[in-house]
Amino acid sequence: GEKHGPNAVATEFYGRAHGAQRALVAGRPGLAWAPGGQVRGVFTFRIEHGRIAEIEMLGDPERIGQLDVVLLDS
Repeated sequence: GEKHGPNAVATEFYGRAHGAQRALVAGRPGLAWAPGGQVRGVFTFRIEHGRIAEIEMLGDPERIGQLDVVLLDS
């Protein structure tokens, strides 16, 4: 479900983004979980006033396959 506020979001993500690497997702900064170089999940961010206002996590292979994801870390 949706989480609101910095503490709720931080608690939700604590330990879950381990292994994610920097990526460009449709040309915008994001994160990708790509074990063995195979993108299995992406995180996209909406920034407002210099702060993260929204994080979207995608794990649907069909939707991920439609995105241009460029891994930045090896």
